[in-house]
Amino acid sequence: MIGGQLRFALATYEVERTDQHVVLYAPVGAPGQDRDGSRDGPRGTFLRLENFADTFSPMVWAGADCLFVHHFGEPWSTWRWIEDGELRPGAYINLQEPWAATSIGWDTTDLTLDVVVDGDGAITFKDEDELDWAQHQGVYTAGDAARIREIGRRAREHVEERAWPLDVDWHRWILVLQDLPELPEAWSE
Repeated sequence: MIGGQLRFALATYEVERTDQHVVLYAPVGAPGQDRDGSRDGPRGTFLRLENFADTFSPMVWAGADCLFVHHFGEPWSTWRWIEDGELRPGAYINLQEPWAATSIGWDTTDLTLDVVVDGDGAITFKDEDELDWAQHQGVYTAGDAARIREIGRRAREHVEERAWPLDVDWHRWILVLQDLPELPEAWSE
């Protein structure tokens, strides 16, 4: 979501939901829909609300299967990639507003900045240039950008402390699939 408007939708399997967290699984080939529009920014990938088109284009999840874990209330989710039934080393912390349950899945708003943990455990920020650019363009106020950077700092500390869910065995969430998930008919509502 951006400004209350749908940015993209991705079909996933909900692997586990408790009162405290949810785990989603996106296999390679999972279908989705990506908002059309004029993109700009440092790598030409940033889509501002005012550049949204009224249409979407089909997309598919590519690269590797992925587990997304969100602890309710936290302004991020933790992602791990799976290849040949095994977890890749490292993790990706996607900064985003806390997830909100809907009748067909989950909504959230991406916060541009992310934390990357490589296979050797080195921790870096991703898209700092995009956050700076978005602030300069007025997408974020100075206060918004400062809040996002603070969330990034907290997420980095979370990783350094190996806090949940980085301290648990993710293998229990890996699915052996025969079929791809499907987007609900009402995905755009």
